[in-house]
Amino acid sequence: RILHRVLEQVRGMPFDVFQLDDGWQTSIGDWGANRKFPSGMAALAERIRAAGFVPGLWLAPLLAAPSSHLHRVHPEWLLRDNEGRPVSAGFNWGEPLHALDGSRPDVVAWLADLMRTVRGWGCGDVKLDFLYAGALPGARARGTSGEEAYREALRAMRGELGNAYLLACGAPVFPSIGL
Repeated sequence: RILHRVLEQVRGMPFDVFQLDDGWQTSIGDWGANRKFPSGMAALAERIRAAGFVPGLWLAPLLAAPSSHLHRVHPEWLLRDNEGRPVSAGFNWGEPLHALDGSRPDVVAWLADLMRTVRGWGCGDVKLDFLYAGALPGARARGTSGEEAYREALRAMRGELGNAYLLACGAPVFPSIGL
């Protein structure tokens, strides 16, 4: 409801994108609308479009928090160190964060599907954050370097975003060039 009021207050202002940042997801790793958004993300994107803006959305798709369904159901998707422990990607939102292994075809397919979903919601501006996680050192399933795995994951996501504007935050610069 707050966002609906804000949208009415900013209608006609000289900017193009209205981006929803962190706080809409159920957990870091679970990219569905939480209970604060009972109508879902497609309905919110439509409301943003109706107010005259391009709907934008923040995600951190290369991270999974232990509280997430993704982390519990797909522990094999996590990037591991040489001792088999999940690689730390930092600490935020009150819990540790772990990186996904972008060298795994199932992870890359999931990331592509996630971006198809986001585009299906109607988001024309997508902010992908904490992308460094995809290039962290670790023992990858396919033995590729962190930069190669990151670029493969980013290429799959970029491909599904089509002509949406992609803002890559916390991204390794050179492996991101051209995507």
